[in-house]
Amino acid sequence: AAVTPLALRLLGRRGVAAVATALGVGFAALLCDGVQRPVMAFRINERPLYKPVGPLPTSAKTAVDMLDIPNMLKADVNLLDCIGALGEWAVGGEATSGLGCIMWSVFVIALTATDVLLLVLSSWRLMSFGAEPGTQLLSSYKDPSLLVARPCPLMAVARLVKKLAMLDVAVVGIVLVTYCMSIYKKIGVMVSTRNGVAVLFAAEVIHCLLYWLMSSVADYPAQAASYLAMASGDDTANECDPRRGCTTSSLNCFIGSKLFGRKQTQKRGV
Repeated sequence: AAVTPLALRLLGRRGVAAVATALGVGFAALLCDGVQRPVMAFRINERPLYKPVGPLPTSAKTAVDMLDIPNMLKADVNLLDCIGALGEWAVGGEATSGLGCIMWSVFVIALTATDVLLLVLSSWRLMSFGAEPGTQLLSSYKDPSLLVARPCPLMAVARLVKKLAMLDVAVVGIVLVTYCMSIYKKIGVMVSTRNGVAVLFAAEVIHCLLYWLMSSVADYPAQAASYLAMASGDDTANECDPRRGCTTSSLNCFIGSKLFGRKQTQKRGV
């Protein structure tokens, strides 16, 4: 029989849809909160600026205090402000800022949110048209034709979008940049991460959990329907569907194709 995914056996179709929806709502809340929280901070420490550690003479301290340079250069950056500033600079003619604005707004935020939406919609599709776990795959349907025999198109698009979504890359990039900038602490320049990174990381963890959940169950109806179609004929019970892959174990697929393929070819020739 077609192997029923563990999540589908434990939760059922409606349970999977409920968990996926809850994960999607949690992701949306964390993403909205994370883009508004500071993710990086810039600070100036005065002490290392003066001799013998720094380049400035101690006589310059009066001028630095008058200009209030540490507070002037103090900055906490969140993603919304970053995208807005990059957009303004791009309108002013800076192509690099325009590229950065597209990367952050489209690939980091929009595509990640779109992927989560597709995954949640895949769970609703499974709830409405999927197969119940168990040997009697069609027993819960008044009309057996409701069993979807094609792989989930929403999941296919979600797999593609996930390859383009870059929230995980952005979180790692922020951490690496702040780590590399730590070499300037000795001269009083400090760049550090803020709690927005942790919130965005939590959102990405939920994204990965949701993707793992739906990738394991979304195409099960197609696998079950393919198995039922093969089980209806004695000659094709152990064959693989080249379009969908093997619906039984990999070993059975290999044995069926290698050991019995020649025999079946001879039958067709006769």
